[in-house]
Amino acid sequence: MEDILEVYKRPYDPKRPLICFDEGLRCLFAEKFAPEPVRPGKPRRSDYPYQAAGSRKLLLACEPLAGSRVVRVSKRRTKSDWARFMRELIEVHYPQAERVVLVMDNLTTHNPTSFYQTFSPEVARRLTEKLEIHYTEVSWQLVKYGRDRVERLSSLPAPTHRQRRGVGTRSGRLAKASQYDDNHHRVAIQHR
Repeated sequence: MEDILEVYKRPYDPKRPLICFDEGLRCLFAEKFAPEPVRPGKPRRSDYPYQAAGSRKLLLACEPLAGSRVVRVSKRRTKSDWARFMRELIEVHYPQAERVVLVMDNLTTHNPTSFYQTFSPEVARRLTEKLEIHYTEVSWQLVKYGRDRVERLSSLPAPTHRQRRGVGTRSGRLAKASQYDDNHHRVAIQHR
């Protein structure tokens, strides 16, 4: 996390723009019944039932120090979607940049190998050399998961003066059992 904080402390440099990238899912909805039109003295009325109309991925690149952003809509979240978006960002929006400083989460689709799977090796190499990538180490969902584990362990009974040796204590055994349960049973991280 210190790496990201150091990157955020850098002054604005148009030759090395700081770009924060993320994706978001948006569900699309259609009205099930046509709304009633506006009439004198009555506002537009619409019913609450809706129909699901699919979903779209939003690809967002934000340059916070310049106050600009680039948004693209995609039907899927694939490596090639990410690679094409990054190519557009580098070649169209920041062609004058020596390097683009990119801060993003560490998903499997978000890495330079996506360039090699999408473009020729020459193009992929050129794009990779233009990026300075900084991955966020822990997603907020993992932080929440960790906080839940800490709260669960903090509810264990406190050791007495004689029991402050760790695993031999009741709370140490319970903590070790909790860790074992999570790892052995592959407790899922609820991220949605």
